Amino acid sequence: MVQLVNESYVTLLAAADAAHKIGQPPFPVLPREGTWVMPPKGVLTIDIPLEWQGTVGTPTQGALGPLFWTRTGCRYDIANDIAQCETGQCGGFYDCSKAMQTAPGPKALAEWNFNNPANNNWTFPDVSVVDGVNLNMDIQAIGGTPHMPGNKFWLDHPLVKCGGDQRDLLWCPPRRFQLRRSDLPMFIQGSEGGDDVVACFSNCGLYKYPVEPAKTCNYDPATDARCYYWKTFCATFPDGGPFPYDVGCTSTAMCAQHANCWYNGNPMRVCNRGGGPSCCALTAFNKQPNCPPDQCTFPYSAQCPECQPPFGLCSDVTAATGDPDACIGDDTFHYVMPYGLTWPNDPETFVSDAHIFRVIFQPGGTNLPITDAGPIPMCSDLPPAYNYQKALTDCSGVANKVFASAVLPTATPPNWACKVTNASIPNGVLCRW
Repeated sequence: MVQLVNESYVTLLAAADAAHKIGQPPFPVLPREGTWVMPPKGVLTIDIPLEWQGTVGTPTQGALGPLFWTRTGCRYDIANDIAQCETGQCGGFYDCSKAMQTAPGPKALAEWNFNNPANNNWTFPDVSVVDGVNLNMDIQAIGGTPHMPGNKFWLDHPLVKCGGDQRDLLWCPPRRFQLRRSDLPMFIQGSEGGDDVVACFSNCGLYKYPVEPAKTCNYDPATDARCYYWKTFCATFPDGGPFPYDVGCTSTAMCAQHANCWYNGNPMRVCNRGGGPSCCALTAFNKQPNCPPDQCTFPYSAQCPECQPPFGLCSDVTAATGDPDACIGDDTFHYVMPYGLTWPNDPETFVSDAHIFRVIFQPGGTNLPITDAGPIPMCSDLPPAYNYQKALTDCSGVANKVFASAVLPTATPPNWACKVTNASIPNGVLCRW
C-alpha cells in the first residue's frame, strides 16, 4: 500500500502511470478514495496490485515500473476526464493512470520496484528529479525492518530536507533553469503571479524540454549547443552508437561526452563494450569542487569506489562551450534533496522490506507560491483581451462543444480552438463554453 500525502497549502492533483510486467498489458490504478484530488493535508491511498509487483525490466523489454507524481496549478473536470496543469500534466487527462499517460517536463517522480522476486521480495523506491522538480518529495517506509546494518541504501532516513524548496532562488538560479507561470501558454495573461516559479529544471531536464532533440543531432557545441548539453547531461547517444560509455579506458582523456574513466574497485570487471577494469562512465556535474558527503551522498572515495564515478564539474562543460550558466550543478539539487536522483545513473535507489510506504509531496510545506487546483473557468470570464465575443461568433457553427482553448489575438494561430478534448489540448487557456 502507498499513501500519497499533500503537505502543501493548496489542492493538488496526484497522478500515477499504468505499470505492468514484461509481456503484460498496462494496468491502471485508482485511489481507494475514488479521486486524484488532494486537498491541503489530504491523503490518498493506493493498493498496489499484483500486476505492479516485480516489474523487473525496461520499457524496451516490455515492462513499465510504477510511478507516482503530483500536478500543480490544474484546472480539471472529473466527469470529462480532462485536466490542464502547470506541471505534471499527462496529455490533458484528469486520470493519468487510466489514460496510460506519463508526464513530460520538470517534476519529482516516485519510482518503484515493488516486491522484487530477484531480491528477497524487497521493494526498491527512489525519488527521481532527473527532469527537475515541481514540488519536493519524500518517501517513508512504514513498518518493516527499521534499520539494516551494513546496507547503506536501506530506507531508514528522510530523502529530502523537510521544509526545503528546490524552486527557491537560492537553489534555482534565475532565469535559465526556472519555469515560471508566464512561460506557460495556459497562464491567463494579465493575471497576477506571472513571475511565480512553478518548477526548477535539472541539467538533463532543461535540454529535453519541451521536446527532446533527435538522437542523431550534432554533438558539437559550436553548431548545436542544445544537442551538446542534452547528450552530455542526459547520457543520450544514437541507437546503434557510437557509445561514449562502458568502453575500456586508462584515463579520462580517452573518454567522450564528458565521461570519467572509472575503476570501481573490481579488478575482474569487464566493460559492457570491451576492455576493463576501468570504464568510461557518465558522471554527475557539480558547481563546487568539493561537496559535503551529507549533501552529495554515496560519493566516490577510496573506501567506496563502487558507489559512483568521481564527480565532474560544471566548469568542464563551460570550458568546452564558453557558457558559464549552462549547468545548474547536481550539488545544487542535492542540497535540498540529498537523496534525490538528479542524473541518469545517480546511485540513489533505496530498499526496504516494508509493505506500506508514504509518498509526501512538499514535506514540511513551503512559503513559495503554488497555484491552487480548481474547476475549469468559463470562457466568458476570461479577461477582455481574449475577445470572447469574437470567439463565440467564430465557433457558433461547431456542434457539441464543451471546452475551448482561448488565445490572445497576437497568438499563432490567433483563433481559439473551438472544441477541445482531453487527448488534444492545444496551447492556450482551457475554458468552458
